[in-house]
Amino acid sequence: MDQEKEEKILLVFRGAPGAGKMTFVKQNQYLDYTECTDLIRIKFNFPRRYRFFDHRSESHIWNCFWANMRRRALTDKLIIACNTASNLWEIEEYIPFAKGNGFKMYIVDFTNVPIEVCKKQNKMKPKKYMRVPDSVIDKMFRNIERDKVPDNIDVITPEQAKEMVDTFLKRGLN
Repeated sequence: MDQEKEEKILLVFRGAPGAGKMTFVKQNQYLDYTECTDLIRIKFNFPRRYRFFDHRSESHIWNCFWANMRRRALTDKLIIACNTASNLWEIEEYIPFAKGNGFKMYIVDFTNVPIEVCKKQNKMKPKKYMRVPDSVIDKMFRNIERDKVPDNIDVITPEQAKEMVDTFLKRGLN
């Protein structure tokens, strides 16, 4: 594998709403490297409404997400995917993307944040439409417990991800 391909990094965040994924991105000023379905929902004015779930809207959001990811893969050497990745099938969607575009994929594990903390932080989100019902957080915790990350994917902590990204950016690789 050539040096350029070795230097391409895909960080896939995993954790329930309220676990601090987007806070981590904002606090570390990584928004320029980040794709997130929640940001697309806000951009297109599709706030989350779990009671009135619209599959066409969600499909549109995810189509936009993957189109943005493919566009980034053409030029970027660092991509952060800031979604929940609570199901195995969600994680598996990133694998062919990473391989096909020469990225080394890591799961950034936010799953050690206790459910009570996630629910509390979720309720403190500044906009009501950014919050999800507790039942959604409960379901995601069950999914995370059930669906383990495959052994062939490296799992790192947010602290390790920060060190990796900061080193990567200092070297001017993006």
